[in-house]
Amino acid sequence: VYGDVDFLDGADGAQTFATGTGAITLNGDVGVASGMDFAMVSTGTGTFSTAAGAITLNGDVTQSGTKTFATGAGAVTLNGASTVADYKPFSVGSPGAAGAAQFFGTTLMGGSSTGASSTVTVYGSVTINDDANGNAKALTVAAKGQHGFYGNVYLGEGINFEMHSPGGGTFKTATGAVSLRGDTTVSSPHTLTIAAQGAAFLSCAASPLHDSTFNYCPAGATR
Repeated sequence: VYGDVDFLDGADGAQTFATGTGAITLNGDVGVASGMDFAMVSTGTGTFSTAAGAITLNGDVTQSGTKTFATGAGAVTLNGASTVADYKPFSVGSPGAAGAAQFFGTTLMGGSSTGASSTVTVYGSVTINDDANGNAKALTVAAKGQHGFYGNVYLGEGINFEMHSPGGGTFKTATGAVSLRGDTTVSSPHTLTIAAQGAAFLSCAASPLHDSTFNYCPAGATR
């Protein structure tokens, strides 16, 4: 045919056009009219491939059933809110080969409503740094449950350890030795009590200066 071909509906209704099972080649652009569909048989095993040009999808896209969706190795941009369905994991990379995950916005784990709390488990070190704006950043634990540290805790130079004043919290050590390298003051009207130990358990470097009546070392006794 040298010219255009038009297939029109007749007076008896919409007409169709069907081909055989051989390959069909369309050498020009193909347009589907408004309100019309382009569909493959849902139970079939046919494939659909595009060329290397850009693809624009103007409508919603749904991946049905248990089929998968994989991208190429280029960057992937999600311009809208993204949700992972219930009970589905979200994983980045594999052990020893994962890329970095960086979040610039506020990051929440769980929620504040009843039953919405969650847990976070970290297998590795955690570092909290100040940024370049000059403001010191903080780690705040607002939960009032017991917090356990199973390793040594170290405070950097010039950093304080302080409990709320005038709070009623207590401070207790284990049975290991306790070293106080600075001056120690017990504020009035509180006391320092050595419970049921007696004179033999309160010692000064110059032991003869120990006062056996009051169980203390007078000023001037060197440690």
